[in-house]
Amino acid sequence: MSTVTISRDWVGRVIDGRFRLLEWLGGSESSGVFLTELDGPEPQKAAIKVILADYAKAQEWMVSWAEAAKLSHPHLMPLLDSGRTQVDTTGVAYSVTEYADEVLADVLRERPLGPEEVKQMLVPLLDALFYLHGKRYVHGHLSPSNVLVVQNQLKLSTDELQVTGEPRRWFRALTLYDAPEVWDGNMTAAADVWSLGMTLAEALSLRTPEWERESGKEPAVPAGIPQPFARMVRECLKLNPAERCTLADLNKARFERIRGEDEPLERRRSARSELEDREEHEGRRRGLILAGAAVVVLLAIFAVVHWWPGSSPAKTQTPGEAAASSAGVAGAVEAGPPPAEPAKREKRKREHAAAKQEIPKPQAEVPETANTQSENSAAVSTAGATGNAVQRVMPQPSDSALHTIHGTVRVRVKLAVDASGNVADATFADAGPSQYFARLAMDAARKWRFAAGAAGERVVEFDFRRTGVEARVE
Repeated sequence: MSTVTISRDWVGRVIDGRFRLLEWLGGSESSGVFLTELDGPEPQKAAIKVILADYAKAQEWMVSWAEAAKLSHPHLMPLLDSGRTQVDTTGVAYSVTEYADEVLADVLRERPLGPEEVKQMLVPLLDALFYLHGKRYVHGHLSPSNVLVVQNQLKLSTDELQVTGEPRRWFRALTLYDAPEVWDGNMTAAADVWSLGMTLAEALSLRTPEWERESGKEPAVPAGIPQPFARMVRECLKLNPAERCTLADLNKARFERIRGEDEPLERRRSARSELEDREEHEGRRRGLILAGAAVVVLLAIFAVVHWWPGSSPAKTQTPGEAAASSAGVAGAVEAGPPPAEPAKREKRKREHAAAKQEIPKPQAEVPETANTQSENSAAVSTAGATGNAVQRVMPQPSDSALHTIHGTVRVRVKLAVDASGNVADATFADAGPSQYFARLAMDAARKWRFAAGAAGERVVEFDFRRTGVEARVE
């Protein structure tokens, strides 16, 4: 057995005479992912996956990657190049893809996703999986490590696709993200649904559901996951593939608001309408009974007063008065209680509308212009020096990301400003505790502009709070 392993020590080597390994991005003993650059007028960042493989195994990888390269979908990571070669005397296979600006696994090391973020993530994930399954492929290893963001667009990796219904191609170490049938070597579309359920649970709670394969019990969904996601995760993690929900079920469930034992929205609305009708009918019935009882009591009092010894003679009604009295009583009994006031009906309609859950709209991309800032962001702080800044661009975190903050997340970016007032270079003076907010701060700071002739160094300090973002120049 070969004792060669792939590690960060490989940084600096050149693969196939073309791809220099610039930075270690992660991997295992038998494979590793590195930062590299593509040749061209302007060097382009890319990611290269290098796998230990003898000639026969390398050929298998080449065939698989050639198939994957034919796929085209906006939410699938395209394969830019692939090949097999030797590093020293070690045989390897390699594939080259776009460089991911962000990986879900890295985000989850810092914080969980909010419900709105997960809803937005589900749309491209389901779309990509629908496409793969339609082409008779199974993703086969869906997990936070394979959910990537390239230029603000979510994409799934495609370097280890499996063929539906065929034995498992790649024999990597299995994890909780792999469905029970995968452990037996069977690849089905339902296996991706299981993996998606595990991914959703971890994204929302930072924990995967506890599961012991030998127990024969279904995984326990972590507490605290909001609806409808708790139901979705539970339906994804059925041991029997035939009992799991489908991608179509998940797509529909994104728009449902769940109550009690996961009652679908339409059924709940129907039940509520029936309950309202019953209450209105019951109210009318009670009104009729009360009105009838009142008539009986009045007649009894009249009889007592009229016939009681020594009582005053009853007033004699004229035929017209008697007819009017009878008509009034009859009308009261027949009509029952007055109808509900219009204001009450309007209130009930508003309550119904409040029960509906609106479909979340994706956030529109914000143009990168001067003084850009989100609606919930505080204005650039005017307290203290502005450093002659003439263009201030604010970071654009999502509302759900801001709501995960307790206190203040502070990021300090050091800028090198040239004589024309442009930012020539930017580095972190203090990246803070979150890669997510640090990246947003760096991207915004690079777009700042200062007055001409104000060359030198500036430090821009961004404070992220639940209420928004503030910035000041030190």
